[in-house]
Amino acid sequence: MKIESIIKKDERSMASGVAIGVLLSVMVSLLLAVGTAGLIINEKLSEGRIHYCALIITLISGTVGGFVAGKVVGSKYAVVTGLTGLVYWLVLIAVGILFFDGGFNMLWTSTAAIAVGVAASCVLCITGTRGRGKRKRLAR
Repeated sequence: MKIESIIKKDERSMASGVAIGVLLSVMVSLLLAVGTAGLIINEKLSEGRIHYCALIITLISGTVGGFVAGKVVGSKYAVVTGLTGLVYWLVLIAVGILFFDGGFNMLWTSTAAIAVGVAASCVLCITGTRGRGKRKRLAR
């Protein structure tokens, strides 16, 4: 028995996929928040629309993190994207507790945005893998 047949090189563990997905979600959130702050400073976005931007940032971050986590692991997309969304949600709650004196503004709407983003990333992972495989070439 060869070791290559036992160990699949390209398959990563679920924990590393979730960690990569959560880190990417946080990075995307920070980048989009900095962009939103720039729009507010340049007066291209009114302060009254910040809550809409926060929902969009949460939705995009959850989708991107879940999709990348699913693609890194390569299987069990629903479990991986769900765990990524759950951990990302816990990170957002921890940030709210630590830095904003326990303020949970828009907790349920951000939870719904993360759930929709995770569901979308799961669907994207599943539909992106169908129909792909080794193609047979026709003999000429």
